[in-house]
Amino acid sequence: MFQEDAKYFKRFSIEYQLICALCNSILNQQKLHWDKPVDYSKLKKQISLNNLSTFFWKHFSDFPILFPIEEFLQKSAKKSIVNHLKLKVELLKLIDILNQNEINFTLFKGHYLIEKIYEVNNIRTSTDIDILISPKDLLQVKTILLEQNYKLLIPQYDLPENKMDLFMHIENEIPFKSPNNVLIDLHFNLFANPYLLNTSNWSSFETNYEGRKIHVFKLTQVFVYLVIHGKKHSWSRLKWLLDIVQFYNIFNEEDWQEVDEIICANKLNDIFTETLVLCKLILGKNIPERYQNKKVFNSFKITLHKVLIEEATKNRLIGNFRSVFFKKSWNYAWFQILKFPARDLYYVNIPFFAKYLHPLFRPFIYIFIIRKSK
Repeated sequence: MFQEDAKYFKRFSIEYQLICALCNSILNQQKLHWDKPVDYSKLKKQISLNNLSTFFWKHFSDFPILFPIEEFLQKSAKKSIVNHLKLKVELLKLIDILNQNEINFTLFKGHYLIEKIYEVNNIRTSTDIDILISPKDLLQVKTILLEQNYKLLIPQYDLPENKMDLFMHIENEIPFKSPNNVLIDLHFNLFANPYLLNTSNWSSFETNYEGRKIHVFKLTQVFVYLVIHGKKHSWSRLKWLLDIVQFYNIFNEEDWQEVDEIICANKLNDIFTETLVLCKLILGKNIPERYQNKKVFNSFKITLHKVLIEEATKNRLIGNFRSVFFKKSWNYAWFQILKFPARDLYYVNIPFFAKYLHPLFRPFIYIFIIRKSK
């Protein structure tokens, strides 16, 4: 892979190239050929950043190049698995709380999804809990969790009713810490920008998880969500691309047809194409047969250093600019532009520059965000 596509990887560190090559070898059951010097301290950092310790530890004996960091991988994998199990306990506790209070909720990633798409347990671990509820239940669930000694992280104060209304129109989640210090993201929308992914026609279905009643989305819908989520975060964790390729093994033609319908309806073709091309370039997984003869995939050019976080700029201004043009949609871009001053309207400390922009943007925020959302 690296000889054929060397031009895509030359801007990345040797250690990042190595973990890509390891993933490639594992997924495609091929022997690793590696002759470059490795800084093992940097390699350990890359493995931790990408949450790959359990994945590599499972295949440790197949790769002599990992032998010098055996102790690190063993300890890191054990810690990750223990934390994963700790989170599962917290998830089951949260499910019980919501069910007891007759709150409808949906699981759309995390433990349930991992167990659904991975054949081998404990090679993919979770780092937090994500759960989706209806916006109308947010204040009730917030009250219930606070009574159960959960700590609200953002916003750290009670917003007035008018500011809470604005908050819910331009945000999509509030984070909590459980009494056992586990991070829980309570979503009331999948994404903050309603023009990114239209889920108005999505309906969850009831299933059983560890003897408990839960609701989940179809895997085709979850797949599209994960594609957007990974892209929004510049695929800063290789584990997210590993998740994507797991669907290759379980999707049939009918599933891909459903994916196509969601992608086309939401004008996400470029993001979807980019994701599958990335999986081929980085992980060596062939583009699903359904798409192999499509010209758009064969001719799609991608510059990895503009996509992956390792080379992504940390400049906030450029980051905001990229977020505005994340999707080819005027409605999406306009909503994203208005979010910047709108956010300051419900925070106590208003930055100097933004304060003078508020009189200009307030009427647009009302017309295009608050009134239209209602």
